[in-house]
Amino acid sequence: MRAAPVPQSLRLLTLNLRFDSQPDSLSPRDSISSLPRHLPTSPEYYKLPYEAPWSTRRLLIAREIAFTSPDLILVQEALHRQVLDLCEILGPTYSGPLGVGRDDGVSLGEYAAIFYKPSKLKHKESETFWLSEEPFKVGSKFPGAGSVRIATAATFNDGALVVVNTHWDEQSDDQRKLAGSLLRWYTGSRLNSGASTVIVAGDFNSPSEGPDSAGYQIITGQSLPVEISDDFKKKYKKGENAPELRDLAQECDPMGRSGHLATFTGFRGFERRKQDMQRIDFVMMAGNGEVERYRVAENWWDADRVLSDHRPVYVDVKIQETDGKGACEIV
Repeated sequence: MRAAPVPQSLRLLTLNLRFDSQPDSLSPRDSISSLPRHLPTSPEYYKLPYEAPWSTRRLLIAREIAFTSPDLILVQEALHRQVLDLCEILGPTYSGPLGVGRDDGVSLGEYAAIFYKPSKLKHKESETFWLSEEPFKVGSKFPGAGSVRIATAATFNDGALVVVNTHWDEQSDDQRKLAGSLLRWYTGSRLNSGASTVIVAGDFNSPSEGPDSAGYQIITGQSLPVEISDDFKKKYKKGENAPELRDLAQECDPMGRSGHLATFTGFRGFERRKQDMQRIDFVMMAGNGEVERYRVAENWWDADRVLSDHRPVYVDVKIQETDGKGACEIV
């Protein structure tokens, strides 16, 4: 029996983990056991600005998650080991990962993975498509793109809530145009097929303005979409006249907005990082719901390592009460 429709508040985290570029054989248990029991004395603050191995950074990320307790966690650039490590460290509080490796559709290459609290959300189904001219061909890459790019979509609460985790290309603005167009169509299809709310989040590699912003402009409805494949339109029907997605950072009341502006920092020290900093990680929403709070958190604590070259981005959203089939409900 379905529960009566009620408002539901959700906290979502999106974070590009930075892929495991310095692999080693240390297990999560090894890393946890090596943690110092006491705070450092006379620390040299901000002395470690450079990239550390994943075996060091994963605990920084896990402790951030443990404290902030998001209901949905969307991670990009996660290799298979990183996904398994998060499963182990996060424990039974979270289910997942939802998603596949982008290179073989199983475990090879980077994931755009979704973890969720089963105590809060009921997972129905999930799928992956490729952000290319052949979106259902595993491992397909857009011509001129630097990498294979994907989107992982998960449906929760009897189809009422759809969450999409995505990572666009860092080199090709044409790929980002296609990505924005595919996700705009997909959003329209899901809303017109009964979903109440669609959230799209991740690393867009596309700022909100300037010469590389075409993907952002398309997904937010400021520019027209480019042509997408007939196969995509056939599978996801009713995507015409899709609504624009709202940038929740822009939509949030200023008193609910906190933290940093830039979501990408790179590694290295303060002066060098200033040259890299951009807002390229987004949380967007279409359909029913509103943003309550938005925060870009810290990725470099004063006596520790940099947890990633991206900062964690949080949103608290409220899915409004509805009377119809598409109501989001607390499990």
